[in-house]
Amino acid sequence: MLTQGAFRHGTLLIEAVLERPELHHREIFVAIAGRCWRSLANESVLDRFLIALADQHDAALFQQIYTDLVMLPPLRGALLTRLHGHTSPALTQAMARMQQAVTQTTHDH
Repeated sequence: MLTQGAFRHGTLLIEAVLERPELHHREIFVAIAGRCWRSLANESVLDRFLIALADQHDAALFQQIYTDLVMLPPLRGALLTRLHGHTSPALTQAMARMQQAVTQTTHDH
């Protein structure tokens, strides 16, 4: 079990990674969702994570990670709220950019 100090340290590391776009790789997002998901219970961190994930313009990756996270009871409520449009303007814009990129890619093929 994590101590409060270790939990806070982990959250700070995730925040630092999310602030650096050059670290936004699919493996990083998968690792955060799979191993550090407790830090996503912080709504600010969750929003930043989802915005950074949506900005990857990879709808399949977003859907897979979202589906995994929404199955976790501590995150379910916050994620479902965001799914139904009760979210920050920044996340709404990131989701729109992702959808636009996916639509553009689909039309290009």
